[in-house]
Amino acid sequence: MTTPTPPATGLDAQDLLRRHLAGEDVSDVLSELAGSDPSLAPVLSLLAKRREDAQEPDDDSDPADAPGRRAAEYERHRLLVESVSAQVDSLTEDLARMQQTFDELAGALGACPVCLGDNPACQLCHGRGGPGWIPPQPAAFVRYVVPAIRAHQYARARGPRPANSTATERTGT
Repeated sequence: MTTPTPPATGLDAQDLLRRHLAGEDVSDVLSELAGSDPSLAPVLSLLAKRREDAQEPDDDSDPADAPGRRAAEYERHRLLVESVSAQVDSLTEDLARMQQTFDELAGALGACPVCLGDNPACQLCHGRGGPGWIPPQPAAFVRYVVPAIRAHQYARARGPRPANSTATERTGT
């Protein structure tokens, strides 16, 4: 299985979180990542709220309340880290599943497992590894390609379907 590539920034989520919690402004990097991955929006929202809370002056605070405030802030940070960590874990699992499926499909098609032959800069195939580049993996071919061929043959045998028909009308179910 191919190793997932880090974001274009070269940073991973844990590094960004560590930098953020150390007080570094990572909003530009996060905005760039959010533009390429909408699933990061909840994380960005939490971090923006934390930044706003940190910037609001607390004029009416009593110095005697400082330890309680620090404990509450620590707990908010702990919960934020826990939430972000769970999201990172979930996204990592999703990426691993998608990478596994991609690898299986590339094998079924006999295509480059890095780019499917779509990237001239690919170090493995130089953009020439499209379907049929190498012999397909038999089990993956049977799992993915054979059903598609059967569905294609069935559709061709039935002829063109009316443009205004619904899936229920076409299948009769």
